[in-house]
Amino acid sequence: MRKTILTVLFNLFPIALFALTGWTDPLPITNVSGSIQDFAFSVSADKGVGLFAYACNGGSANNGVYFKNSTENILSWSLNSFLSTVNNDSLSPSVAGINGFVYNAWLDNNLGIYRVFLRRGLTGDPLELSGGGNCSSVNIFSGSTGSVHAVWSEDGVIYYKKGFNNGSNWSDVKTISSGSSENPFVFESGNLLIVLWQGGGSSYAEYSTSSDGGITWSGESNFSSSGIASLSCSVDSKGVVYAVWEQADKVYFKKYKISGWEMEKTVSTNVSGTAKNPAITIDTDGIIYVVWSDNRTGANKIYLSMSEDEGLAFSSEIILGTLTQPGKLLFTSFKKNLHLLYKESGQVMYRIKDTSAPSPVSIKSPAYHPSGGGCNNNCPVFIFESSDNDGGTGVKGFSCAFDKSAATVPSEVINCPSNTLSFPKTENGSWYLHVKAMDLLGNWSETSHFRMVINNTSLLPENEVWSAPNPVRSGQNPVVRYFVTDPSEVEMTVFNEAGDIVAFVKKNALMGINEIKDLNINDRANGVYFYRLKVKSVQTGVSAQLVKKILLLR
Repeated sequence: MRKTILTVLFNLFPIALFALTGWTDPLPITNVSGSIQDFAFSVSADKGVGLFAYACNGGSANNGVYFKNSTENILSWSLNSFLSTVNNDSLSPSVAGINGFVYNAWLDNNLGIYRVFLRRGLTGDPLELSGGGNCSSVNIFSGSTGSVHAVWSEDGVIYYKKGFNNGSNWSDVKTISSGSSENPFVFESGNLLIVLWQGGGSSYAEYSTSSDGGITWSGESNFSSSGIASLSCSVDSKGVVYAVWEQADKVYFKKYKISGWEMEKTVSTNVSGTAKNPAITIDTDGIIYVVWSDNRTGANKIYLSMSEDEGLAFSSEIILGTLTQPGKLLFTSFKKNLHLLYKESGQVMYRIKDTSAPSPVSIKSPAYHPSGGGCNNNCPVFIFESSDNDGGTGVKGFSCAFDKSAATVPSEVINCPSNTLSFPKTENGSWYLHVKAMDLLGNWSETSHFRMVINNTSLLPENEVWSAPNPVRSGQNPVVRYFVTDPSEVEMTVFNEAGDIVAFVKKNALMGINEIKDLNINDRANGVYFYRLKVKSVQTGVSAQLVKKILLLR
């Protein structure tokens, strides 16, 4: 529905409204007493799992680089894992993940100079990538076919290495720039590799490409019209590379296709104040998003602008929040979800924009119905499931309706926080369960409709009685489950093929699904056993009974 509205109302105002929806409140992703020196974030290309690394100096925590990842959903995070080689001065982390592997790189000053280390996974000895000089920044990118690309600045020169076989083997180091270079990025762009950085005496944005997988590189070239600061780059699924930077107190944008660079454009519209620390990302629909901090109003705020026409025009800015002071912004996307990280009050804050709906609900199993198809007792019970989009915020609950109409759509109000529903005292006939799921940001799935026919004339329906496990093996005891249409007195007798009674249970049962768990036949010989279930309604006096068998194999 939101996509349709954007297509019809194509002026900038509805785009701005769209940008405001779907954001979580800021979530502190770190909780340390020291100072967060730097941080890195990416989303695994496998499952949309968030990968986060940060460098902490001072306070009660060990100085060094730490890693954590999201678990069940993007708002649930693991405990910290310590990555640095020693408890020393570590900074400038970078993180990436693909093919089930996580790669962390950072600078470690354990020998008096900053050196680049990389670790695949969270254990084992890290690999030193740098060559002995003093390093200032590092960036890694997980590419196609199990390749890993690493670039870093060492004594002002940009260097490159390529990892093969998911980082098991590495190429020789390649020199990319001539000097006075910093803040590099590396991406795959079609059949090319491209490295971008800030460099030169006038601090232009520069780049170099390789058409042979990183063996040889072109000469370094400028792609900005003037000196810049705070270069930030990203790449989309088609290999188009996007760059933003600070220039003359504004945010500038440029993109690189296989045919070369297109004309640079101004993104921010501030007429006063200074735009700082821009960051850029692109979603799977090709929408370009740019964020930056800006003090045009006297306070430092985070602004967002977007483009739906490949960067030809950008929307009016939207304010996402306020900062105590300007600092690094990280911005990335996975499918249609946006992820924003920044430092505030000494901690790294995290926000996600998730406007994608959960998957349609499916029946996991009609509870206690081994036939797995529908329901034919007068107390239908259902277990259903839905998952949020990869990298989403997670399913919060469900809205359900149960009636005789085939097309009912439940209201957009959660009336079932769990994934189990039962409907006691349901009369015979054709019924429909209608259910849809909502995530933590209020996005609703499509409605799923499940039809069932209830045609029960027995107090004790035969196909609603069974035992599990069956056969029963060593150390196991069977559980007998059954359904009764009225509150009833119940007797169950277990006997062997000779008719000898080996167990007897008497109890009261409520209307609906009931269980008998206290059968201890584990000491009996292997063979076929039978259980006879007798029930008598306490309301009407109507009785019913049936016999089924259990196989004991120890």
